[in-house]
Amino acid sequence: PSPFAEFWANALWKLVATGAAVVVLHLECSDLLACSSTYLFYLDLLSTFTLIVFLACPTGSHLSVTVSVGNVVAGEISLTRGTALVAAQFMGAMVATSIVHWAAPTNIHDHLRPPGTPLPAWLFALQTTANCLCTLVALRYNELGPYKDWVNATLIVLITVATVPSIEPSKAFADLYFLDDWQHHLEVCWASPMLGAVLAGAIMRVVRRLQSTQKAVKVA
Repeated sequence: PSPFAEFWANALWKLVATGAAVVVLHLECSDLLACSSTYLFYLDLLSTFTLIVFLACPTGSHLSVTVSVGNVVAGEISLTRGTALVAAQFMGAMVATSIVHWAAPTNIHDHLRPPGTPLPAWLFALQTTANCLCTLVALRYNELGPYKDWVNATLIVLITVATVPSIEPSKAFADLYFLDDWQHHLEVCWASPMLGAVLAGAIMRVVRRLQSTQKAVKVA
């Protein structure tokens, strides 16, 4: 994807996902000081599935910093191109989040704060695992068969349900930017997601090198 396509696709994703979350929270929590939305998690899964199938796959956009980093480590794209895509993703997130923040009622801003999390060590391990698995699925996209768009989205949603909602860096950045809360910025936005992406890219590099070796042996 081009950086421009990555910018507008990410802006649209954050605009739809965060905007839908604001609507749900406004309907459920607008008159409450403390509120845990019943439908927000399911809405997040539905928006993730829908946007992967109808936005990411048709446009070829990564829609994820971890996927771009994984592609760089796997040798699929250059470091320069990967850096441009990541920058475009964060810029798209900032633009979309600024629009939603301006439009959303101020009394529900704090309700967008994520719920209580496990101990930091467990959270770090879970986020690393989830991001690694989701990135691996995206890197194997072209090998998922004729229904690869639907299979790709389904696998990522199942991984999210089985582990923990994957904190994709630009999405996490959008949430923190919305709340102006940078307390856990480095570990949430960068450390565990980037470790997961690097692991996924390294695994794919090894797998493809083994596949190339096997093909060379067969030809010989």
